[in-house]
Amino acid sequence: MDDRRRAAVVYSVRLRAYMVGVIIAAAGVFAASVAIDLSVGSAGVDWVLFGVVAGLLFVMDFAASNRLRLGRNGSFVTPTCGLSFALLLMGSAIGALLVVGITTLAGQIIQRRQPLRLAFNVAQLVLSLGSGALVLFAFGVRGPLFDGGLEVVEWIAMVTSAIVVLVGNALIVTYPIATVESMTMRATLRLALQASLSADAATIVVAPVIVLSIDASLLLLPMIGAAGFLIYRTARQAMMLGHVADHDTLTQLGNRRSFVRELDAHVGGQDPARAAVLILDLDRFKEINDRLGHETGDHVLQEFATRLIESLPPEVAAARLGGDEFAVLLTDVDAADALGVVDRLHAELKRPLHVDGFPITAGTSIGVALVPEHGSSSGSLMHAADIAMYRAKQLKTGVELFDAAGSVKRGRLGLLADLAAAIERGELTVEYQPQVSMTTGLTVSIEALVRWEHPRLGRIQPAEFIKLAEQTDLIGPLTQLVIRTALGEIAPLPSDVALAVNVSARNLQDRHFATEVIDTIAEFGFPANRFEIELTESAIATEPELAQLTCSTLRSAGVRVAVDDFGTGYSSFATLRDLELDRIKIDRSLVASLGNRERDRRIVTSIIDLAHALGCDVVGEGIETETVWTQLTGLGCDLAQGFVVARPMRSDLIAELLAAADPVARELVAATNRHESAYGR
Repeated sequence: MDDRRRAAVVYSVRLRAYMVGVIIAAAGVFAASVAIDLSVGSAGVDWVLFGVVAGLLFVMDFAASNRLRLGRNGSFVTPTCGLSFALLLMGSAIGALLVVGITTLAGQIIQRRQPLRLAFNVAQLVLSLGSGALVLFAFGVRGPLFDGGLEVVEWIAMVTSAIVVLVGNALIVTYPIATVESMTMRATLRLALQASLSADAATIVVAPVIVLSIDASLLLLPMIGAAGFLIYRTARQAMMLGHVADHDTLTQLGNRRSFVRELDAHVGGQDPARAAVLILDLDRFKEINDRLGHETGDHVLQEFATRLIESLPPEVAAARLGGDEFAVLLTDVDAADALGVVDRLHAELKRPLHVDGFPITAGTSIGVALVPEHGSSSGSLMHAADIAMYRAKQLKTGVELFDAAGSVKRGRLGLLADLAAAIERGELTVEYQPQVSMTTGLTVSIEALVRWEHPRLGRIQPAEFIKLAEQTDLIGPLTQLVIRTALGEIAPLPSDVALAVNVSARNLQDRHFATEVIDTIAEFGFPANRFEIELTESAIATEPELAQLTCSTLRSAGVRVAVDDFGTGYSSFATLRDLELDRIKIDRSLVASLGNRERDRRIVTSIIDLAHALGCDVVGEGIETETVWTQLTGLGCDLAQGFVVARPMRSDLIAELLAAADPVARELVAATNRHESAYGR
């Protein structure tokens, strides 16, 4: 996270009180160290060598531009810990604490820290190093440690002091980082100890070597500095690899691996404490990615992650599981408390995200599973929360609690598994909706519409399972199943009606798709000029180059190409410019409001005129009333599709409709002609 966001961190009252407490404790430890040091005096301290090490500390602290940060707003791990401890071993606690305090203060001022944050960071190091000085005093160590050799007691004192410095520093920063980063205390302490026992420990171990080497000869100073820096750099790289393994590189939240580990640690005991697992998914992320680009999509995820941790209580584990899916672990909460937190969280996440200066509303669906009611393992709990989240998407409620009694309801993974099995067993069916001429009433083409009657869940809406299939490789077999089923049922009919099939953006990403379609049409002996693929504007915008290549290949074989839901995408004119089309289908949202909104009528009129000028015929989608039929006829629309003509039907019923020569549509044409005769166009 950049410095501008770090500066905007608002500390809670509890955190401010804690930070003030650390500052007071540091002042007390400093005063005690000064009193003891003054009572002993500074005899034996080599102030020249002390100044050399102090200068080396100052230089290395400011030269360490590539520091490792504990979390996005946490403390830095710097290569100066070992040199600070070396100053302590040289016999002057006052001097060591002053040098560390002044060096840290200068660095914090340069970085323009908030006053409280600045004072806390100085106090943190003074408190940990001062505690180490008090340990040395407690063991009776006075003055330089290595004068006259090293006794066993002195060695024990030095090791104990080093441990106090390392562990103390980790303990001091745990609560602030956990609060600001929305991490649990356990996870934060593990992170802080990992830093102290690797990067800091790597430099503090060589502190005695630094003191002895400089005492032997100042000519060793460059080698000591280089060695210390290399040791720190190696430790830092190891820590960075560990950090990357447990964190999402885009948002800097924990990743799935770290979240599962945290959840396992919580539920792993004999009697796990009450908790709630939340799975969150952005409702409009795919649309944002498709329309605004992946870079904007990444910025949306980053802003969402920031909003998420800012909206959660302190010490809450949050992670990005992948894609636009996030997870949260709320501990020590019952169902009522959890839902209260989730409702407030959902309200915050509903607010527009500000990305590159523009507000973007992504929307969020949240599923909740409770510990221990809904599972006793990380896998079962996350699966339950996923089921609840998917139900929240289905019902558009925003938040859903897992219903254990209705556990037959499947989450996305379960539904995908069922869909894969249904495709393999050929359990999906196809219904057909006619597209009729608005001048003759005869069916010109029929659109194939896939249907899925789930054995337990009943009819699944196409928008639901097709969207899931589009996120996996299932969309290819699903599209092939629809094409083969439709050709098998329509090709034998004694009619020259055309057949239209919808195609997904994922289909266009398959460079072999056009060839497979052409081969399948030929296999069934169906004329290519009677087969039509329908592409949505969003599908074309997602892969414009592949869309052009696919359409060109299909049209060269005689297949017709239509653009579906025209008038709602952001690339309408680009679509007409770049693709050779045969048919344009006006989106039902424009058609339905013809009689109510004059602006929609003018837009539809313009689309029809433009399509005719480009040599395309026009289909009005979603026509449900005779009034709309009459209006579209007057505007020059060519074909009609909707409930006013016929609902989607099985292949045997479409055969009967074709044999009867579309009586309903012909009656609509006759009624329109009578209306025009009576009132004129």
